[in-house]
Amino acid sequence: MKLQHSISRFGVAALALAVAASVATAPAAHAQPDPNNAPKATNPDNRPVRPRLTREQREAQREEQRKRQMTRQLERIGVTDEAQQDAVTNYIQGETDAADELQTSSRALTTAMRTEAVTDQQVATLLNNYNVAIEDNRARRKAAQKKLGESVDLLKNPRLEAFLTLMGVYGDAPVQGGNGVRGR
Repeated sequence: MKLQHSISRFGVAALALAVAASVATAPAAHAQPDPNNAPKATNPDNRPVRPRLTREQREAQREEQRKRQMTRQLERIGVTDEAQQDAVTNYIQGETDAADELQTSSRALTTAMRTEAVTDQQVATLLNNYNVAIEDNRARRKAAQKKLGESVDLLKNPRLEAFLTLMGVYGDAPVQGGNGVRGR
């Protein structure tokens, strides 16, 4: 009996201690910081604001980035001479510009075909203009390829010829993978 009495007394004491501990820590566990007493620190300095670029400046930056990228690609395939790199880059730029012109003519024809208000005669005229643009582009391309051949010997650098062919800017092969610039 004495043993039961000491266990129950110990159990009551342990229970009282547990209750007291939970009551004492309960407000601390749910306490929120006082917004009026929050630590105040100075804001970090702002980064310098870059000036806004004009459209021309952005285009110039993009063009410069394209040239750097093209130079890296040409170096990877073995064209390290700066004069040859410039000749190839200028050739590709000319092909890109010509593809843009063909694309404009193609868009005009496509839009006319989708519009019911455009007569068949107008579509025929636009189709003729498109075909003339294609023939002009073939003649221009042949001259550009000849000029490139004078600056760069493609027979000695088959990797360059393959690169230009796969881009769709050299030869008559169709553009592979949709990454070329040819506007046919």
